[in-house]
Parts: sequence; C-alpha cells; structure tokens
Amino acid sequence: MNNTIDFQALNAHIVTRANAALVRNSKTVDDAAEWLELPVSEAQARLNGTQDFYLPEVMCLAHALGERASEWFASSGLVD
Repeated sequence: MNNTIDFQALNAHIVTRANAALVRNSKTVDDAAEWLELPVSEAQARLNGTQDFYLPEVMCLAHALGERASEWFASSGLVD
C-alpha cells in the first residue's frame, strides 16, 4: 500500500480549484488576500502556484467561497 502523497500535485489541484471558485464567485486576488489575512503579493503567489497553500488557508478560502476544502482535497484523487 502506497501512502505517499504527491504534495506538489495536490497543491496544483488546490490552485486550480481555488482560482475556479474565485472566478465563479466574481472574486479577486484582493478578496482572497483579505480572507487569508495576507499581503496581496503572497495571496497571488499562492494562487499562481509559486508558493504552497497551508491547510488552514485552503480551509479559509474554500469556506469564504461557499465551498468545502474537503471536497477540493478529495476531488484531487490524491488523498482519501
């Protein structure tokens, strides 16, 4: 049984889901930065994949967008 998680692939999936949710909800990087309590440059780095998201950030962002972080993770196919 392989219990190794490809965190790079998981983060890329989260970036895709987060950006799609922002677009669906007509929200911006500025909104994400406010919710995450990050400077806009750091929020942008998370959303373009140059910096990894931390779990609490994923949970906060998904919640702010009316979605579930658990669904974002599960839909990756990389975690149970």
